[in-house]
Amino acid sequence: MTDHIQSAVTPYLKQMRRAGPEEVSAVCPFHRRADGSEGGASNFFMNVYSGLWFCHSCHARGNLYTFLRDVGLSRDQIKLQYQPALDDAGKYAPPPPDPV
Repeated sequence: MTDHIQSAVTPYLKQMRRAGPEEVSAVCPFHRRADGSEGGASNFFMNVYSGLWFCHSCHARGNLYTFLRDVGLSRDQIKLQYQPALDDAGKYAPPPPDPV
């Protein structure tokens, strides 16, 4: 994980651990059980280079920017605090699909 990306997401991910050479897994910060408690399984996965993420339980997905937005940060906070992390993630993001 790039240092910028790791410092951006670590405060928001519980039980984060490596899940291969390019991914980490954690408890998803976006979904809750029916009783309101957090899910305990590590169903959330994030690519450590591109910042792309997916939760296999609630099917939430996105990139580093949407992750930071969805955990409650404003656009200005994200730009001021995490621009280096977004730049790092952009270097490894897949190219957009070719319109046919």
